Amino acid sequence: IKRLRMQAEACKTYRKKLAKDWRISTDYRRGKPYATQADTDRISVPLDWIMTKQKQSALFSQVPSVRINHPPQSFAKDAASWVHTFEQRINDTLVKAGIETAMDECLPDCINAAGIGVVIVSREAITEPVEGPSIDVSAFPPEIQRFILETGVMPNGQPVPMTTVPKVIDSRYVVSRVSPTDFLWPLSFTGSDFNNAPWVGRTGRLTWAEAAKRFNLDENLREKYVGDNRDTDDKLSEDQESNKSPHEDTVEFDEIFYKEFQFDTKAQSYSTIHHVVFLSNHEEPVIDEPWEGQQIDKESDSLIGALRYPICVLSLAYISDEPIPPSDSAIGRPQVDEINKGRTQMIDQREHSLPIRWFDVNRIDPTIQFNLMRGLWQGMIPIQGAGTNVIGEVPRSAMQQENFV
Repeated sequence: IKRLRMQAEACKTYRKKLAKDWRISTDYRRGKPYATQADTDRISVPLDWIMTKQKQSALFSQVPSVRINHPPQSFAKDAASWVHTFEQRINDTLVKAGIETAMDECLPDCINAAGIGVVIVSREAITEPVEGPSIDVSAFPPEIQRFILETGVMPNGQPVPMTTVPKVIDSRYVVSRVSPTDFLWPLSFTGSDFNNAPWVGRTGRLTWAEAAKRFNLDENLREKYVGDNRDTDDKLSEDQESNKSPHEDTVEFDEIFYKEFQFDTKAQSYSTIHHVVFLSNHEEPVIDEPWEGQQIDKESDSLIGALRYPICVLSLAYISDEPIPPSDSAIGRPQVDEINKGRTQMIDQREHSLPIRWFDVNRIDPTIQFNLMRGLWQGMIPIQGAGTNVIGEVPRSAMQQENFV
């Protein structure tokens, strides 16, 4: 546990360095790449916005439907009666959980800002404590189960031992975006598939009411736990107003999922995942238990449930030994800078190379000379003889034709 927390803190330090470049890419996409606000004499070509939108629409336009092509063999005979309903329920749950919004949010992270997009898939539940049997009555036949639950007496006449158990009142599945500035990963990992990493995690924030219930926090220690430790270096936005918003009701935490066989010599499976949650102002973890997304099947003694991390990472490229690749916007930034500079120079040249006329002071009346120099004349000018060499125009300097496509 101590080693995990040290690795997470090291990742946070390194993440601040990456976040600086990530913010620059985000500024280019919103059309504000300059550090100062005096953009009136500079041209910003919003190529990052256009190219990000184009690639995002090409990568994701609608949620693909789940299709079961072969049901489990043990249910193959009567599969037709439930497979279609099961498919429909899965697809409806994906949409209801928010996968569309999560993809629309994490794809710009991957294409423009950070080179990666991160989401977390979870099941959340609201529970209340109730009295219930401390033994598992599911092993009894249904009639006996009903008798035990209704009477509180075992078949042998002994009273059923009771305990306080959580009762689920409401639950939901959630697919939500994790900001790249909140993603945690082992710095020693050099692969492209984060499901093979020893651990992955995230920095999250909850309101006090939700955190107190989820982590079983003491109301009397509220002042110890609340607070948001982020600064400008921990955000993709440099909006000063949002950075000054109050955080008196926020609890910050680090959530880590790790493969048990990577840290425990007694682990029995390569897929068993452990769940750990640290609070920013608390030394010991508030959660340190096997991940609830997995269970051991009592009949086959095998691991069932999700066999991958609930934190999923998307990347479109891989650079050798670098799990966090540069984004498409970061790679194309020198070209965008050249286009911005070239367009700015063209505007400056147009402003400084204004049309200028000349006239022969020996052949123009002094009164007309005065009006010409003041810029009042745009009509007929009386002169004696041909005016070819009397009044003329100074040719403007022209820039070489450029192609910035």
